Amino acid sequence: MAHMLDMAYRIHFKFLPISNKSTNDGHININIAGYALCVINTQGLIENCMVYVGENPVNHFINNIIKLHKFFSNKVKEECAKLINSSEEKTIFNQSKVCTYC
Repeated sequence: MAHMLDMAYRIHFKFLPISNKSTNDGHININIAGYALCVINTQGLIENCMVYVGENPVNHFINNIIKLHKFFSNKVKEECAKLINSSEEKTIFNQSKVCTYC
């Protein structure tokens, strides 16, 4: 059983700072104006790119990351379901703690 699951997507992001202020205790407070986020597919091409500048950019970013996580989780589940042919393979897959395909 030698299956290969080629799903090497990459997510690149960058926060867009407005200003940086040093505090008395040596920390730096960064005010964020927005962010840029790109999803690179398995062929190295940009599949999805978004730029957000507005209210609550960090919350907006986290919500988009959660949506991407759900999307890719479902995509992996769909692809793995295609690879499982027999009931024995399904049992092994369901009982394993580490994905045998990744």
